[in-house]
Amino acid sequence: MDRLGVDSGVIQLMLIETSTRYLIDSARIRSRGGLLTLYDTNPEDLLGPPLEDYARTLLGVER
Repeated sequence: MDRLGVDSGVIQLMLIETSTRYLIDSARIRSRGGLLTLYDTNPEDLLGPPLEDYARTLLGVER
Protein backbone atom coordinates (compact mmCIF):
# COMPACT_ATOMS: atom_id res chain seq x y z
CA MET A 1 0.00 0.00 0.00
CA ASP A 2 3.01 2.35 0.05
CA ARG A 3 2.61 2.86 -3.72
CA LEU A 4 -1.06 3.82 -3.59
CA GLY A 5 -1.83 6.48 -6.20
CA VAL A 6 1.49 6.26 -8.04
CA ASP A 7 1.49 5.28 -11.73
CA SER A 8 4.60 3.80 -13.26
CA GLY A 9 5.74 2.36 -16.55
CA VAL A 10 8.74 0.71 -18.15
CA ILE A 11 9.60 0.52 -21.84
CA GLN A 12 12.46 -1.55 -23.20
CA LEU A 13 13.69 -0.39 -26.60
CA MET A 14 15.91 -2.02 -29.17
CA LEU A 15 16.99 0.20 -32.06
CA ILE A 16 17.84 -2.09 -34.98
CA GLU A 17 19.23 -1.25 -38.43
CA THR A 18 16.65 -2.89 -40.68
CA SER A 19 18.89 -3.61 -43.67
CA THR A 20 21.65 -5.32 -41.66
CA ARG A 21 19.65 -6.33 -38.57
CA TYR A 22 22.44 -4.82 -36.48
CA LEU A 23 21.56 -3.71 -32.95
CA ILE A 24 22.35 0.00 -32.78
CA ASP A 25 21.20 0.77 -29.25
CA SER A 26 19.05 -0.58 -26.45
CA ALA A 27 17.49 1.24 -23.54
CA ARG A 28 15.19 0.79 -20.59
CA ILE A 29 13.08 3.84 -19.89
CA ARG A 30 11.27 4.09 -16.59
CA SER A 31 8.66 6.65 -15.73
CA ARG A 32 6.66 7.29 -12.61
CA GLY A 33 3.86 9.69 -11.82
CA GLY A 34 3.52 11.24 -8.40
CA LEU A 35 0.63 11.68 -6.03
CA LEU A 36 -0.25 14.94 -7.75
CA THR A 37 -0.59 13.23 -11.13
CA LEU A 38 -4.20 13.14 -12.23
CA TYR A 39 -5.91 9.78 -11.94
CA ASP A 40 -6.83 9.70 -15.63
CA THR A 41 -3.30 10.30 -16.93
CA ASN A 42 -2.60 8.32 -20.09
CA PRO A 43 0.56 6.25 -20.57
CA GLU A 44 1.76 8.60 -23.31
CA ASP A 45 1.63 11.47 -20.81
CA LEU A 46 4.01 9.61 -18.48
CA LEU A 47 6.32 8.16 -21.14
CA GLY A 48 6.40 11.01 -23.67
CA PRO A 49 9.02 13.20 -21.95
CA PRO A 50 11.47 10.31 -21.24
CA LEU A 51 11.14 9.11 -24.86
CA GLU A 52 11.83 12.63 -26.12
CA ASP A 53 14.95 12.79 -23.92
CA TYR A 54 16.13 9.44 -25.31
CA ALA A 55 15.59 10.63 -28.89
CA ARG A 56 17.57 13.80 -28.13
CA THR A 57 20.50 11.76 -26.80
CA LEU A 58 20.49 9.64 -29.96
CA LEU A 59 20.58 12.77 -32.11
CA GLY A 60 23.12 14.52 -29.88
CA VAL A 61 20.81 17.49 -29.32
CA GLU A 62 20.92 19.40 -26.03
CA ARG A 63 17.70 20.18 -24.23
